[in-house]
Amino acid sequence: MNIKQKLHIISDENKNSCRDEDNHEVNDFYRTLVQSVKDGIAYYDKQKNIKYANPAFFSITGLDEKSFTTEDFKTKLHQEHTDYFIKRDEALLKDGFYDRNIVIKGCNGDYQTLSTHSTVVKYGEETGSLTIFRDIASINSEMNETFKSNIESEAENRLKAGFLAVISHEIRTPLNGVVGFANLLLEDNLSEEIKQEYIEHINYNSEKLLQIIGDIIDFSRLSSSQVEITYEDASLSEIVEAVVDDAKTVIRRTDKPIILNVKNHFKEKNDIIFTDKIWLEKVLNHLLDNAIKFTLNGSIDLIYSIENEMICFTVKDTGIGINMENLAKIFDEFKQEFTGHHRPFEGLGIGLTLVKEAVKRMGGRITVKSEKEIGSEFTFYIPYRPVVDDNEQ
Repeated sequence: MNIKQKLHIISDENKNSCRDEDNHEVNDFYRTLVQSVKDGIAYYDKQKNIKYANPAFFSITGLDEKSFTTEDFKTKLHQEHTDYFIKRDEALLKDGFYDRNIVIKGCNGDYQTLSTHSTVVKYGEETGSLTIFRDIASINSEMNETFKSNIESEAENRLKAGFLAVISHEIRTPLNGVVGFANLLLEDNLSEEIKQEYIEHINYNSEKLLQIIGDIIDFSRLSSSQVEITYEDASLSEIVEAVVDDAKTVIRRTDKPIILNVKNHFKEKNDIIFTDKIWLEKVLNHLLDNAIKFTLNGSIDLIYSIENEMICFTVKDTGIGINMENLAKIFDEFKQEFTGHHRPFEGLGIGLTLVKEAVKRMGGRITVKSEKEIGSEFTFYIPYRPVVDDNEQ
């Protein structure tokens, strides 16, 4: 053999070696692809035995990867689908493909639905089949979550649209009052008594307008976490006195026969406390305003005491009460028991939302009890942080 013939043989051997390496890399690549798929994939030979299955197949079916057989899979089929393999083989022979949903028993004994797609596979002279298994439950779960999310998003958008409509209505009412009575003041020959009455109406509607705008701003700040609780020394009795005076003014303006009672069960505890005075006043004001709004006549009690190192405030009224089915959502934003522009009671539907969020940020909690036509009782707790007098130490 001459040198040229030897080099030719060496060259052919190198080509074959490279070709084998390339084929090995391609095989590894395709195997990795199949093993990475989340759907179960199983290859059956001519005798209808499983020759290969990817990890997802065993995960979906619950079969043992080391000892499984085709018969094991058949035993997992629900009784209504025991004809699956017969129907599949007939369809593959006739049409070359077969699609069907089947129900199998999972590892925990629960049944699960699988979507299957089978097709004939020809590799050289050998003819087999490939079946893809997909867990429909996970797909349905994802679809249900998406559907639920879309419904919640649509509901939230409707609530916000309704909220904007309510804002428009609530702002327009006191604004019309301010403009209307201001124009009436321009009339000639008005007595001082009439003028004072008009001015009182202007002041009242101006305060309502400021309160609405303030609630919107507070709600926006709380929603965006721009509010921090700021602690300072404050007299609890002075806070209560201030909110009671405001409540009595509201009662007087509404001309309702309501008696406001204050019950101080604070006993001998230190009245000077660390608290956010502004937010505590706002919480009490909202609860008292709410009680006055929904109480046509009767009484409102403001009770405060110490319980387990917590300051307990209770606002109890003899108003119209709240239906049991609405108690769970009474603190939700934009939610009111009565809706629509023609509802009998005004309000934005965010007052109690502000109350709950503010109490929570002050380290407390709030509860509500109510009975229709009997009345409502709101109770909230905040930590008792007394201010220690240096002279007492």
